[in-house]
Formats: sequence, C-alpha cells, structure tokens
Amino acid sequence: MLAAEEESDPENDTRSYTTISRSIDGDFDSSTTLRIPKLDELRTGSKQEVECPFCFRMKKFKNERVWRQHVFSDLYSYVCTFYNCDAPYFGDINEWFRHEMQCHRVSYTCRLCQGKAFQLRERYLAHVRKQHPNMLEDGGEQLVLDIARKPLDQIPAQECPCCSDWVDRLKERAAAASIPSDASDHVLSVVPTVFKRHLASHLEQLALFAIPIGSVAEGDVNSNAAIEENMGANLGGSDISALAFDSSRPSSPASNGQSSDDVPIPERMVAEAAGNEESGREVMTLLLNRRRADVPITEEVVKAAAGNERSGREVMALLLDQRGDEIRITEGIVKAAAENRRSGKEVIMLLLDRRRDDIQILDQEWWKESEELEVRVMKAFKMVLGSEHPSTLSSMANLALMYRNQGGWKEAEELEVQLMEMRKRVLGNQHPDTLTSMANLALIYRNQGRWEEAEDLEMQVIETNLRVLGKEHPHTLASIANLASTYKNQGQWKEAEELEVRVMETRKWVLGKEHPDTLASMANLASTYKNQERWKEAERLEVQVMETSLRVLGKEHLDTLTSMTNLAFTYKNQRRWKEAERLGVQVIEIKKKMLGKKHLSTLTSMANLALIYKDQRQLKKAEELEVQVTKMRKRILRPEHPDTLSSIANLALTYKNQGRWKEAEELEVQVMETRKRMLGREHPETLTSMNNLALTMKEQGRKEEAIKLMAECVQLQNRILGTEHRNALSSATTLQCWLHGKVSSD
Repeated sequence: MLAAEEESDPENDTRSYTTISRSIDGDFDSSTTLRIPKLDELRTGSKQEVECPFCFRMKKFKNERVWRQHVFSDLYSYVCTFYNCDAPYFGDINEWFRHEMQCHRVSYTCRLCQGKAFQLRERYLAHVRKQHPNMLEDGGEQLVLDIARKPLDQIPAQECPCCSDWVDRLKERAAAASIPSDASDHVLSVVPTVFKRHLASHLEQLALFAIPIGSVAEGDVNSNAAIEENMGANLGGSDISALAFDSSRPSSPASNGQSSDDVPIPERMVAEAAGNEESGREVMTLLLNRRRADVPITEEVVKAAAGNERSGREVMALLLDQRGDEIRITEGIVKAAAENRRSGKEVIMLLLDRRRDDIQILDQEWWKESEELEVRVMKAFKMVLGSEHPSTLSSMANLALMYRNQGGWKEAEELEVQLMEMRKRVLGNQHPDTLTSMANLALIYRNQGRWEEAEDLEMQVIETNLRVLGKEHPHTLASIANLASTYKNQGQWKEAEELEVRVMETRKWVLGKEHPDTLASMANLASTYKNQERWKEAERLEVQVMETSLRVLGKEHLDTLTSMTNLAFTYKNQRRWKEAERLGVQVIEIKKKMLGKKHLSTLTSMANLALIYKDQRQLKKAEELEVQVTKMRKRILRPEHPDTLSSIANLALTYKNQGRWKEAEELEVQVMETRKRMLGREHPETLTSMNNLALTMKEQGRKEEAIKLMAECVQLQNRILGTEHRNALSSATTLQCWLHGKVSSD
C-alpha cells in the first residue's frame, strides 16, 4: 500500500513519496462541519416534490444522493484552486477535478530518455533545450509540452491550498496503521481520488456558508465529495474532511437550526484567506459572494492581501471592486506591499491606478527600483511570450502608468502608442482594452497640451462606446467626461458645460443622485462654472456635493474631503477668506489624522491652504507651508515631478509678494528650464512659467529681457492655446502695456 520511490537521477525533479490509499484517510469530527438539510425535513405532508431553498423550484429527488448533488450543482461549489486560472465555477465535482488534473496537476515525461519524469514545466523545458533542442525547432514549445503532459498518479498532501494540518493527520493514521516508510525525507502523497475528496470538502464547506443548516444527526454523510466516493466499490469507511477554518465556529451549529448566515466570520479567517497564495482570490470570491457585508474587510485583511506574494494583485483588485468604499489605504498596507518581493510592485501599481490620492509612495528610490523592475519584466515577457501576448501588453501598460505617475509623459506616450496599435491589431478596434489604451493616450496628449490629438482620440472612443455599449453605459459617460476635460483645458467652456450637464443628468437618472460618479460629475460642472466666474452656480453645486458626501460617505472619506476643498476655493475666489480658511484647515487636520502629515494628499491640502493665506496677505504662514510641501515632494516624488514644480512655482510667487525678487527669479528659472526639458517648450505649463519669469524680470527693471521673453510666450500661446484663451489674452495685454510704456519713455 506504500510505495517509496527514491530519486535516482539528479536531473529528474521528482521527490521521495509515501503514497497513502483511501483506506486510511479517516475524517474529522463531523460535528464541526456545516451541513445541508435532509429531504425529509423539506417535505410537507405526503408530497413527493420539495421546494429547493436554493433555486426555489419544485422538484422530485429519487434519494439523498441525488438531492445533495443537486444542491452542490446549484451552488457551483467547485472552483479551480490554481493561481491565475480563468476557468469558470463548476457545478459537477468530476468535471472540476478533471480540469485540475488535465490542466494543472500534471507531470512531464520525456519519452526520449526512458520515461524520465519532471514535476515542473520549466525543468522539463530546460531539459529539452539542453538535451533535445531540435524538438523545439520542429514543433514549438506548446506542442512539446502537450505531448509530454500526463496527469499525476499521486498528489502531495501538502498541496491542499485550504489547510495545513492534513499531512500531520495522515502521518498519524499511517503510524497507527503501522505503515512503514523507507525514506527518511519523503513527501506524503495520496492518490488523486482521495485528494479530490479532501479538497472538494473544503470547497463545499465554503459554499455552504450561503445556505441554511437544518437539524442533522451526528455522523451523517453530507458532502458531495463523500457521495461521489461512496459510489466506488472499494471505499472503506467515512472520509469527510473538516473545513480548515472551523475552529472559531460553534462546535455543532446544526444542533439548534442556526443559519450559516448567523455564524460570525472572524477577521483571522478572512485574513488567512486573503493571504492564501494558491487560491486567495477564489476563496475571497466565495466568501464575498455568499456572505457579502458579513465578511469583515479590516486593515489586517487588506495587509494580508497586499503581502500575498503570488496573487496579491488579484485579491487586492477584488477587495477594491467589491468593498472599495470601506478600505483606507494606510501606511501599514503600503508597507506590506513594499515588502512583498514577488507581487508587491503590481499591488502598489494597482493602488496608484485606483486610489492615487490615498497612497503614500515611499521615496524616489522606490520609483527608480520599480521602474527598473517593470522594464525587466516587460523585456522578459517580450522575449519569452512574444510582443503581442496579453501578459506582455499588461506589463507595458503597467510601465506606462508608472511613467505617467512620475510625469514622464514622453516615455509614457511611446509605450501607449505601441500598446494601442498592438491591441488594435490583436483584439480589434472595439475591444475594451483597446479603448482603454486610446483613452490613456489621450490623457497623455492632454497633459502635454496637445489638445487636438487628445480630442481626436476621445471622439473615437465616444463613438465606439455609443455604438457598442449605448449612451447610458458608465464607460460611455466616462469617455464623454474626458472630452469635456479636454475642452476645458482649451478654454472652450460652453462645449465643456454642455457635455458635463449631459453626463450629470444621465448619471442622476441611471445611478441615482447620491452615487459617487454622479457627485463627481456635479463637481466637474461646478469647476466649469468657476472657470467662467459663475461663482454662485458653482457654490450651489459644491454645497450639494459636500452635504451628500458627508451624509452618505462620512466626513473622513476622501471624496468628502475633496468636495470640501473645492468649496473652499469657491469661497476663496469670492473673497470669503474665513470660510475658505476654516474648510482648508479642517481638511488638513482630518488628512493628517487619517493619512499622516507626509502623505501626498495631505501635502496637496497644505499647498491649497497656503494659497488661501496668500490671498489674505498672510505671507509668512503661506511661505512656511509651501517650504514644507516643496521639501517633502522633492523627497517623495522627485525634483522634476509636475507636483514638485508646481510647489516651487507657488513658493516663488510668495517670494515675489514679499519683494524677494532674486530668490523668486532663481526658482522660476529652475521651473521653466525643467518644464522645457520634461514637457517641451510649447507645453501650457512651460508657457505659464515663461509668463511668470517675464513678470519677475520686469519688476526688477530688466525691461528688454522681460519684453523679449513675454513676446515669445505670447506668440506660442496664440498658436497653441488660441488668441481667445484667457492665458493668451492676459499675456498679450501685459505685453501691450509694456510696449506702450517703452515707446512713451523713448
């Protein structure tokens, strides 16, 4: 009954096994497992038909076995437990395990080397490359693998992704049965049918969280895995395995008719599931789908997901998708991701993509290391999988996102153009991933001041979304909002307003007045009103957004704090300084408490409050805040980052207001030259820097230099922004005044 197979070839990666047949695989105390009700408990009177409490249909069931098979089929209890597998849920235990055995639980046999077996795909390929390179040339890697693939005859017991003590129990039973082993360092394995039954019991127990538990006698077989095994002729005894996470539950929840929905789910169990490297996403999906709000998503749970080395990104994405409003991205979560050497970078990139304002990036060195890693990953995928493989394209998208977050628009553009063209060729023009690439490229153009190129791409995305998804689909509305933003950046306020009203009204109707997307569209419209100096209309909308956010999300939610900041600036522009200052201080205090004083979002709020102080001529207070913000942004981001340059420009303006012209000029030259290098001479932010520096030169009596620089600025603004843009009008008016003054003086 035991077979100890010693390794005889150092190149062969098989290990020493002790194989245990089903006859010694006993069960746990069955009183600790969740159970389904019996048919007799569901029947009313003499009726043969019963109403299934899970699908709510009247059906006849021949016996308990057929009934239980129906339950677990209804629940789609079985899911592939392998990382990153896209296989659907299975209602049939045999179909599920057949998938695992054919696709994952395999070895590779080299038929040219007397049947030498390899447990790992990579080692088999390495063997082929070394010993039989012609095989790859003739048939290709996938064909070579397909020929050699063979389902395992025995599966190591420690490969159960749901528990860690099964091996110990099997060893105890093997010892009790006096089964010897000749190997001192052997791997305990079981035949596939035993492993199937054990793992299926775990999945069934997770599925049973969703159903009521009736009164069941002790020791009843109540598992589809057990039913399937009872059909075999050589089964000896009961073989139900207990759920690995049952220690915190009542010892016999079935005894009082308690519903599984009433059984509390402890934080520890959820954290273990989120950190499960093999099947964390699958287990968390089951828990969230079946118990929803009963599943506690605490900081410890999110930290476990962030630290999950194999499936951290997938688990984190699931948590953000389903319970994102409850999750605060704390320093501990970011630290857990940073310490995750395998998938931590992907987790942080996901957080940057979804919750950019919430996350504190550690320092410039982190950015540098992450960029180098992403470049290596992308190159490796290109070499191994090819330039058009989905994994290669995803790695390109991640690297482009990293460049965007650092303000590296040229590098991001180069990647996004490649990505968009590949996706068009591989996936087609209408695929969601293709449209995402087009929208991302439009965003890059917009941030470089290339309005026409951005507008052209955004129009294409809108037209495709309207045709494929319809005018009310969230993606369609988001693409319309993006186009409105491009119009706004060009000073086309009426066109932007028309689109934003359309988006807002549609979202109110489709999503409701209190939905976050609806509130965001109201805030966007308010911003357009402010740009047209329609302060009262902007204030009315912003008060609505803030009050709704306070009521629905709470005062500490970041969306609420953003709405308070927007309203503070509207007060500031109406010279209602005290109201603006009160809101600005309140936002900073909450963010310091929630996120820490060095968090990027906190620094942004400090910069905003400095502007309010500056308008009140409280220049010392403004300077103190701006020096802190500039220093921290240089350390956390980098000196060339757009946010860092903005804070330097703001500090220069404060120096000018204090009459410190030399210090102001030094900073403004630094900002202008850096923007020329990073963004280009014609970028709107570069032109703003030129305008500011020219004003500083003029104030120091350097008229010729000032006029020359301002003339260059006006020429570029007229060509890039248009003569009617307010920045172009302001610069042109200033230049005319200077020229008039110069002619008069001559």
